[in-house]
Amino acid sequence: WVKNDHLGFEIAYIFAGVRGIGKTTVATNLGVALGSELGQSVVLVDADTGFGDVAGMLDLKSERTIVDLLRDADEVEGDSLDSYVARHSSGLSVVTGPRDSLAWRSVAPERLRKGIALLAKRFDTVIVDTAGTLSELSMATLEESNLVLWITSSDFASINDSLQALETLRQLSYPEGRIRLMLNDVFFDDGVRPTKIEQALHRQFFWLVPYDRQLRLGGQEGQPLVMSNPTSPGARSLLDLAHALMGNGRKQGANRSLFRRLLGRHRAERGATAVAAEGRR
Repeated sequence: WVKNDHLGFEIAYIFAGVRGIGKTTVATNLGVALGSELGQSVVLVDADTGFGDVAGMLDLKSERTIVDLLRDADEVEGDSLDSYVARHSSGLSVVTGPRDSLAWRSVAPERLRKGIALLAKRFDTVIVDTAGTLSELSMATLEESNLVLWITSSDFASINDSLQALETLRQLSYPEGRIRLMLNDVFFDDGVRPTKIEQALHRQFFWLVPYDRQLRLGGQEGQPLVMSNPTSPGARSLLDLAHALMGNGRKQGANRSLFRRLLGRHRAERGATAVAAEGRR
């Protein structure tokens, strides 16, 4: 989750080191869950500069994409923002990715920041589904985050890529406390225990999504599982994740949500920057 204090908005940042481990599945289901279960106004941004598939997974078509929004960001204001947003039947708003991934070549990191800021002024929560690389564009979003959902699976390539990427962020002095590791179990009983993965990554898991074949099938049918079969194991886990992030899960009790607690820490870290930015407004 992301909080930019001087603009006052929330962004969820979803990252995975390799394709095929459910990054977009988590993003779409989490977006629907936050909207339908918790009454948040949510927009999902497909910022996967490789081959983003949010539109396909939600069976959506849109004439305008995130690249169009970023190109026109200086002129977009008020209700004109709606023309860049597609609506899913669940109520989730979506800014789709370009059909041609080469279109991302014209996008500078600061344009991505500006586009997300525009969306954040309109919506309670912005979810950004990113590419599986630490590119300049993904780093632009990552740097604004105070909580990142970092998804891995039990596959060796996924674990190895996560290990290397986390080490890179450490070398860049990225605050490790903002990252929350998440295991999406996409393989049925492969014998790899989560504790072994934790040992390899030197981190504990924040959340585990159990194997559920229907999670992928839901994406193929354009219906997130939290809508089509909310009682299935995978859907229940992602619904519980939405509640936990907003402080409504059983484990949270009367405490503030994880987001709010991390936000307090983030404010302390970014206090001087936020004050300076406020002064420039």
